[in-house]
Amino acid sequence: AIAAGVGLGVAAVSAAGAMGSGRPLAGKSGTQLIGNELGKVPPFYFATGGNVPFIVDLCCSDLERRKKTNADINWIDSFTQADPANVEKEALLRMTIKNFCDNSRKQKKTKVKPLTTVQVIELLLYYLVTLPDPLCGGENFDLFREVHHKHSQTSDTSAWIAALCDGIIQLPNKNRMTMTRILEMNHVVVQDESDKLADLLTERFSPVIFSEPYPVIEEEIESPEEGESEEKAKDNEEVPPEPEKKSRLRRLFKRSNDEVNETLHNQLHNPEGEHLASSYKVLITKFDEADAILKEHPISRRK
Repeated sequence: AIAAGVGLGVAAVSAAGAMGSGRPLAGKSGTQLIGNELGKVPPFYFATGGNVPFIVDLCCSDLERRKKTNADINWIDSFTQADPANVEKEALLRMTIKNFCDNSRKQKKTKVKPLTTVQVIELLLYYLVTLPDPLCGGENFDLFREVHHKHSQTSDTSAWIAALCDGIIQLPNKNRMTMTRILEMNHVVVQDESDKLADLLTERFSPVIFSEPYPVIEEEIESPEEGESEEKAKDNEEVPPEPEKKSRLRRLFKRSNDEVNETLHNQLHNPEGEHLASSYKVLITKFDEADAILKEHPISRRK
Protein backbone atom coordinates (compact mmCIF):
# COMPACT_ATOMS: atom_id res chain seq x y z
CA ALA A 1 0.00 0.00 0.00
CA ILE A 2 1.11 3.56 -0.63
CA ALA A 3 1.37 5.37 2.65
CA ALA A 4 -0.54 8.66 2.66
CA GLY A 5 2.25 10.35 4.57
CA VAL A 6 5.93 9.53 4.74
CA GLY A 7 8.52 11.41 6.81
CA LEU A 8 9.14 14.84 5.32
CA GLY A 9 12.46 16.54 4.83
CA VAL A 10 15.94 15.18 4.46
CA ALA A 11 16.46 13.74 7.90
CA ALA A 12 20.16 13.04 8.00
CA VAL A 13 20.93 16.26 6.19
CA SER A 14 18.93 18.32 8.64
CA ALA A 15 20.78 16.65 11.48
CA ALA A 16 24.06 17.78 10.00
CA GLY A 17 23.04 21.39 10.54
CA ALA A 18 24.74 22.48 7.34
CA MET A 19 21.67 23.27 5.34
CA GLY A 20 19.91 26.53 4.55
CA SER A 21 16.35 27.13 3.43
CA GLY A 22 17.11 29.94 1.01
CA ARG A 23 18.99 30.24 -2.25
CA PRO A 24 21.47 32.70 -3.65
CA LEU A 25 20.28 35.49 -5.92
CA ALA A 26 19.60 34.31 -9.45
CA GLY A 27 22.17 36.75 -10.79
CA LYS A 28 24.92 34.66 -9.26
CA SER A 29 24.30 31.72 -11.56
CA GLY A 30 26.66 31.62 -14.50
CA THR A 31 28.25 28.84 -16.48
CA GLN A 32 29.07 26.58 -13.54
CA LEU A 33 27.59 23.15 -12.77
CA ILE A 34 26.94 23.39 -9.03
CA GLY A 35 24.20 25.77 -7.87
CA ASN A 36 23.13 26.68 -11.39
CA GLU A 37 19.69 26.32 -13.00
CA LEU A 38 19.54 23.23 -15.20
CA GLY A 39 18.53 25.34 -18.20
CA LYS A 40 21.66 27.49 -17.82
CA VAL A 41 24.22 24.71 -17.31
CA PRO A 42 26.52 24.41 -20.38
CA PRO A 43 26.03 21.33 -22.62
CA PHE A 44 29.40 19.74 -21.78
CA TYR A 45 28.17 19.00 -18.23
CA PHE A 46 25.45 16.68 -19.53
CA ALA A 47 25.49 12.97 -20.33
CA THR A 48 24.72 11.55 -23.76
CA GLY A 49 21.38 12.95 -24.88
CA GLY A 50 22.05 16.34 -23.36
CA ASN A 51 19.26 16.48 -20.74
CA VAL A 52 20.63 14.72 -17.63
CA PRO A 53 23.72 16.11 -15.87
CA PHE A 54 26.65 13.69 -16.14
CA ILE A 55 27.05 13.65 -12.35
CA VAL A 56 23.42 12.54 -11.91
CA ASP A 57 23.55 9.89 -14.62
CA LEU A 58 26.86 8.43 -13.42
CA CYS A 59 25.81 8.27 -9.76
CA CYS A 60 22.45 6.71 -10.65
CA SER A 61 24.07 4.16 -12.98
CA ASP A 62 26.62 3.22 -10.33
CA LEU A 63 23.97 2.71 -7.65
CA GLU A 64 21.96 0.55 -10.07
CA ARG A 65 25.08 -1.49 -10.83
CA ARG A 66 25.73 -2.03 -7.13
CA LYS A 67 22.13 -3.09 -6.59
CA LYS A 68 22.41 -5.74 -9.33
CA THR A 69 25.89 -7.04 -8.45
CA ASN A 70 26.24 -6.76 -4.67
CA ALA A 71 23.58 -8.40 -2.54
CA ASP A 72 25.44 -7.53 0.67
CA ILE A 73 24.72 -3.80 0.57
CA ASN A 74 22.42 -2.62 3.34
CA TRP A 75 20.49 0.03 1.41
CA ILE A 76 18.54 1.29 4.41
CA ASP A 77 21.75 1.96 6.33
CA SER A 78 23.40 3.52 3.27
CA PHE A 79 20.62 6.01 2.55
CA THR A 80 20.20 6.76 6.26
CA GLN A 81 23.90 7.51 6.78
CA ALA A 82 24.39 9.56 3.60
CA ASP A 83 24.94 13.24 4.39
CA PRO A 84 25.58 15.54 1.40
CA ALA A 85 27.34 18.03 3.70
CA ASN A 86 30.23 15.53 3.83
CA VAL A 87 31.11 16.45 0.24
CA GLU A 88 32.47 19.74 1.56
CA LYS A 89 34.30 18.07 4.44
CA GLU A 90 36.08 15.04 2.96
CA ALA A 91 39.07 15.59 0.68
CA LEU A 92 38.24 12.68 -1.66
CA LEU A 93 34.68 13.88 -2.17
CA ARG A 94 35.83 17.48 -2.66
CA MET A 95 38.24 16.36 -5.36
CA THR A 96 35.54 14.21 -7.02
CA ILE A 97 32.99 17.02 -7.13
CA LYS A 98 35.64 19.34 -8.57
CA ASN A 99 36.37 16.79 -11.29
CA PHE A 100 32.66 16.76 -12.15
CA CYS A 101 32.82 20.57 -12.35
CA ASP A 102 35.82 20.55 -14.70
CA ASN A 103 34.95 21.92 -18.13
CA SER A 104 37.44 19.72 -19.97
CA ARG A 105 37.54 16.03 -20.83
CA LYS A 106 38.63 15.41 -17.26
CA GLN A 107 34.98 15.59 -16.21
CA LYS A 108 33.87 12.59 -18.28
CA LYS A 109 36.78 10.56 -16.89
CA THR A 110 35.54 10.96 -13.32
CA LYS A 111 34.97 7.61 -11.60
CA VAL A 112 32.75 6.86 -8.64
CA LYS A 113 33.34 3.11 -8.57
CA PRO A 114 36.16 3.43 -5.98
CA LEU A 115 33.82 5.29 -3.60
CA THR A 116 31.63 3.65 -1.01
CA THR A 117 27.90 3.36 -1.65
CA VAL A 118 27.26 6.03 0.98
CA GLN A 119 29.69 8.41 -0.72
CA VAL A 120 28.03 7.97 -4.13
CA ILE A 121 24.65 8.76 -2.55
CA GLU A 122 26.19 11.81 -0.88
CA LEU A 123 27.52 13.12 -4.21
CA LEU A 124 24.12 12.72 -5.85
CA LEU A 125 22.25 14.38 -2.98
CA TYR A 126 24.84 17.15 -2.83
CA TYR A 127 24.22 18.07 -6.45
CA LEU A 128 20.45 18.00 -5.95
CA VAL A 129 20.39 20.10 -2.78
CA THR A 130 22.57 22.78 -4.41
CA LEU A 131 20.14 23.30 -7.30
CA PRO A 132 18.53 26.76 -7.00
CA ASP A 133 15.03 25.23 -7.15
CA PRO A 134 13.40 21.79 -6.85
CA LEU A 135 13.21 19.70 -10.01
CA CYS A 136 9.47 20.31 -10.34
CA GLY A 137 10.53 23.87 -11.06
CA GLY A 138 8.95 25.34 -7.97
CA GLU A 139 6.35 27.30 -9.93
CA ASN A 140 4.81 23.98 -11.06
CA PHE A 141 4.43 22.74 -7.51
CA ASP A 142 0.79 23.83 -7.23
CA LEU A 143 -0.10 21.63 -10.21
CA PHE A 144 1.46 18.54 -8.60
CA ARG A 145 -0.03 19.39 -5.20
CA GLU A 146 -3.51 19.56 -6.76
CA VAL A 147 -3.00 16.11 -8.30
CA HIS A 148 -1.68 14.80 -5.01
CA HIS A 149 -4.66 15.99 -2.97
CA LYS A 150 -7.11 14.72 -5.56
CA HIS A 151 -5.70 11.20 -5.97
CA SER A 152 -3.68 10.27 -2.88
CA GLN A 153 -6.72 9.14 -0.92
CA THR A 154 -8.12 6.94 -3.70
CA SER A 155 -7.32 3.37 -4.68
CA ASP A 156 -7.00 4.14 -8.40
CA THR A 157 -3.22 4.37 -8.63
CA SER A 158 -3.29 4.25 -12.45
CA ALA A 159 -5.25 7.50 -12.65
CA TRP A 160 -2.96 8.98 -10.01
CA ILE A 161 0.17 8.07 -11.98
CA ALA A 162 -1.31 9.32 -15.24
CA ALA A 163 -2.13 12.69 -13.68
CA LEU A 164 1.38 12.99 -12.23
CA CYS A 165 2.88 12.14 -15.62
CA ASP A 166 0.77 14.87 -17.23
CA GLY A 167 2.53 17.32 -14.94
CA ILE A 168 6.00 15.85 -15.57
CA ILE A 169 5.49 16.11 -19.33
CA GLN A 170 4.95 19.87 -18.99
CA LEU A 171 8.32 20.44 -17.31
CA PRO A 172 11.37 21.75 -19.21
CA ASN A 173 13.28 18.89 -20.85
CA LYS A 174 16.22 18.91 -18.45
CA ASN A 175 14.01 18.98 -15.35
CA ARG A 176 11.80 16.24 -16.74
CA MET A 177 14.61 13.91 -17.78
CA THR A 178 16.69 14.47 -14.63
CA MET A 179 13.65 13.78 -12.46
CA THR A 180 12.84 10.65 -14.48
CA ARG A 181 16.43 9.39 -14.14
CA ILE A 182 16.25 9.69 -10.35
CA LEU A 183 12.86 7.99 -10.22
CA GLU A 184 14.24 5.13 -12.33
CA MET A 185 17.24 4.64 -10.04
CA ASN A 186 14.99 4.67 -6.97
CA HIS A 187 12.80 2.06 -8.63
CA VAL A 188 15.76 -0.23 -9.35
CA VAL A 189 17.14 0.08 -5.82
CA VAL A 190 13.79 -0.57 -4.13
CA GLN A 191 13.17 -3.82 -5.99
CA ASP A 192 12.86 -6.86 -3.68
CA GLU A 193 13.40 -4.64 -0.65
CA SER A 194 11.13 -3.78 2.25
CA ASP A 195 8.52 -1.05 2.13
CA LYS A 196 10.70 0.77 4.68
CA LEU A 197 13.30 1.45 1.96
CA ALA A 198 10.66 2.95 -0.33
CA ASP A 199 9.67 5.26 2.52
CA LEU A 200 13.32 6.18 3.11
CA LEU A 201 13.99 6.93 -0.57
CA THR A 202 10.89 9.09 -0.56
CA GLU A 203 12.15 10.93 2.51
CA ARG A 204 15.56 11.59 0.94
CA PHE A 205 14.49 12.55 -2.59
CA SER A 206 10.95 13.95 -2.56
CA PRO A 207 12.02 17.31 -1.00
CA VAL A 208 14.33 18.08 -3.97
CA ILE A 209 11.71 16.89 -6.47
CA PHE A 210 8.42 18.28 -5.15
CA SER A 211 8.73 21.54 -3.21
CA GLU A 212 7.65 25.13 -3.43
CA PRO A 213 10.19 27.57 -4.90
CA TYR A 214 13.10 28.12 -2.54
CA PRO A 215 13.08 31.61 -0.98
CA VAL A 216 15.68 34.05 -2.25
CA ILE A 217 18.22 35.26 0.27
CA GLU A 218 18.76 38.98 -0.12
CA GLU A 219 22.36 39.86 0.71
CA GLU A 220 22.78 42.89 2.94
CA ILE A 221 25.23 45.50 1.67
CA GLU A 222 26.88 47.51 4.41
CA SER A 223 26.53 51.25 3.92
CA PRO A 224 28.96 53.88 5.25
CA GLU A 225 28.30 54.97 8.81
CA GLU A 226 26.10 58.01 9.24
CA GLY A 227 28.07 61.19 8.56
CA GLU A 228 30.89 59.31 6.83
CA SER A 229 31.35 60.10 3.14
CA GLU A 230 31.75 57.33 0.59
CA GLU A 231 35.20 58.66 -0.32
CA LYS A 232 36.31 58.50 3.30
CA ALA A 233 34.88 54.98 3.60
CA LYS A 234 36.95 53.96 0.57
CA ASP A 235 40.06 55.50 2.12
CA ASN A 236 39.53 53.40 5.23
CA GLU A 237 39.26 50.16 3.28
CA GLU A 238 42.19 47.83 3.80
CA VAL A 239 44.29 47.31 0.70
CA PRO A 240 45.18 43.62 0.29
CA PRO A 241 48.90 42.93 0.05
CA GLU A 242 50.30 42.05 -3.35
CA PRO A 243 50.62 38.29 -3.86
CA GLU A 244 54.09 36.87 -3.42
CA LYS A 245 55.73 36.06 -6.73
CA LYS A 246 56.49 32.38 -7.03
CA SER A 247 58.13 30.19 -9.58
CA ARG A 248 55.86 28.37 -12.04
CA LEU A 249 56.68 25.02 -10.40
CA ARG A 250 55.73 26.32 -6.93
CA ARG A 251 52.52 27.86 -8.30
CA LEU A 252 51.52 24.56 -9.92
CA PHE A 253 52.28 22.65 -6.72
CA LYS A 254 50.23 25.08 -4.65
CA ARG A 255 47.31 24.92 -7.12
CA SER A 256 47.35 21.11 -6.95
CA ASN A 257 47.14 21.19 -3.16
CA ASP A 258 44.49 23.91 -3.18
CA GLU A 259 42.26 21.75 -5.38
CA VAL A 260 42.15 19.15 -2.59
CA ASN A 261 42.19 21.41 0.46
CA GLU A 262 40.03 24.31 -0.69
CA THR A 263 36.80 24.53 1.28
CA LEU A 264 33.59 24.52 -0.75
CA HIS A 265 30.96 27.08 0.16
CA ASN A 266 27.85 26.18 -1.82
CA GLN A 267 24.32 26.86 -0.62
CA LEU A 268 22.76 23.58 0.54
CA HIS A 269 18.99 23.62 0.68
CA ASN A 270 16.79 21.89 3.22
CA PRO A 271 13.34 22.30 1.63
CA GLU A 272 10.59 22.69 4.19
CA GLY A 273 6.84 22.19 3.94
CA GLU A 274 4.88 19.65 1.92
CA HIS A 275 6.73 17.30 -0.45
CA LEU A 276 3.89 15.09 -1.76
CA ALA A 277 5.48 12.01 -0.19
CA SER A 278 2.89 9.43 -1.20
CA SER A 279 2.87 10.74 -4.78
CA TYR A 280 6.63 10.34 -4.97
CA LYS A 281 6.40 6.85 -3.49
CA VAL A 282 3.83 5.69 -6.03
CA LEU A 283 6.08 6.94 -8.85
CA ILE A 284 9.09 4.93 -7.68
CA THR A 285 7.21 1.75 -6.73
CA LYS A 286 5.25 1.75 -10.00
CA PHE A 287 7.83 3.42 -12.20
CA ASP A 288 7.31 1.01 -15.12
CA GLU A 289 3.74 2.26 -15.46
CA ALA A 290 4.82 5.89 -15.31
CA ASP A 291 7.71 5.33 -17.72
CA ALA A 292 5.39 3.80 -20.32
CA ILE A 293 3.21 6.94 -20.23
CA LEU A 294 6.20 9.29 -20.45
CA LYS A 295 7.62 7.43 -23.44
CA GLU A 296 4.38 8.08 -25.33
CA HIS A 297 5.24 11.79 -25.10
CA PRO A 298 8.79 12.39 -26.38
CA ILE A 299 10.56 15.51 -25.19
CA SER A 300 10.24 18.63 -27.29
CA ARG A 301 13.41 20.16 -28.72
CA ARG A 302 12.04 23.63 -28.00
CA LYS A 303 11.79 23.18 -24.24
